[in-house]
Amino acid sequence: MGELVFEWPWWMHPVWAVLLVTGATATVSVLLPQASYATWRTPRYLSGDNSVLLMIGISSLLLGLLLASARVLRSGSVRIAFSTMQLQFLRRAYWVLLTLVAVGYVAWIASAASQGASFEALLSVVSREEGAVSQLKADSRPIGGVTTLTQFGPLLVVLGVCLRRLGQVGRWHYLVVVMAAMRGIFYAERLALLEVLIPALVVIGSLAYGSRRRVLFLRMAPLIVVPVGVAFFAVFEYFRSWVYYQTVVSLPFGEWVALRMLGYYVTSYNNSALLNDLLSGQTQTAPVFSVPFLYNAPLIGDLLPQPRIGGQSADGWWSWVLKNYANPEFTNGGSFLLINGEFGTPAMIVYWLITGIIVGSIYAAMRRGSFAAVLAYTCIFVGLLELPRFIYWIQGRSIPMVLGILFIAVAYAHVTKRDERASRLRKRWGSTREAQVV
Repeated sequence: MGELVFEWPWWMHPVWAVLLVTGATATVSVLLPQASYATWRTPRYLSGDNSVLLMIGISSLLLGLLLASARVLRSGSVRIAFSTMQLQFLRRAYWVLLTLVAVGYVAWIASAASQGASFEALLSVVSREEGAVSQLKADSRPIGGVTTLTQFGPLLVVLGVCLRRLGQVGRWHYLVVVMAAMRGIFYAERLALLEVLIPALVVIGSLAYGSRRRVLFLRMAPLIVVPVGVAFFAVFEYFRSWVYYQTVVSLPFGEWVALRMLGYYVTSYNNSALLNDLLSGQTQTAPVFSVPFLYNAPLIGDLLPQPRIGGQSADGWWSWVLKNYANPEFTNGGSFLLINGEFGTPAMIVYWLITGIIVGSIYAAMRRGSFAAVLAYTCIFVGLLELPRFIYWIQGRSIPMVLGILFIAVAYAHVTKRDERASRLRKRWGSTREAQVV
């Protein structure tokens, strides 16, 4: 038996998360004058109708979130009790996930070594040699269907933090954070670290300690997110892009990295506007940007014919578009206008409305005390923060995590029902025995 107490600060509500990140960055992107886009060497496409459509998409998402979770907008706490049978199941799930993630990383390291990656290559990245990251990535390509196992990491970390608080497991899950950090540094994959670090920090911060200082810190956390986020971004850019740009630009590193970080958001909205303009005039064999998991997920992607746009592969067409119409350094295609470009405005409104209802329902279930919803929401929370750049939840990399959440949720519900039946039988048996004694 055990119990966890969660306290959810106001900014954890999906409405606030969307307003603080997507709302703020979208507003900045819309209001920036056309001349400012020259900073990132791209024309401005986010103007007029595209800006209106962007705000319609964001409003549809917010409406869906409010419809599903308006009753829990404020901060709150919840107690979740676990039976012996539930803890046994969660421990087994933890060890299975840990094994799968470990197999994925061991296979990746072994494959990288066989492809020519070496300790010297790692040192060249740390030494900030130009082209070192690109070369290392070329020498350590992942193995489809095997290294994908590493994507169970976010779910493993959240489950591990909770079970650790209950005294059920050790700290093995933190090795996943270390490995993700290595991917971020040596493989230029910041998202790999963010998708395990953010869920871990969210669940650690939400587990109640009863300290007033801690509660105050949680409530004021958004104030420190921007400087911490810029510092996080700066560390990785220092070993990656700054290796080249320090000899090209005259800006000091701090100013350059701030502009580059803002550029990732601004150009994502701008690229999505460009996509929206171009896709309406292209011949597509099938939608691709709005359902990428169908084509880049292991096994599934191998079975489906790859869609083509204007006679080219989707990736080839997008690379050509960026090279000729935008800046190939900023490749993110955004989210809201991307859906509009492939399906039209009515479908975009429905899409984001349903997405909001799903995410809001998960949050509401978490606030009501569903542990499966705790696992789900803390893992998908990073997707709310990444909405300006892309739709995280529909990427192929997210599929293992989503499938893991669904499996645990269904199995945990089954275990809970079985435990409840056993508890009723024990009570009935105890009452029968007492009656017989009397």
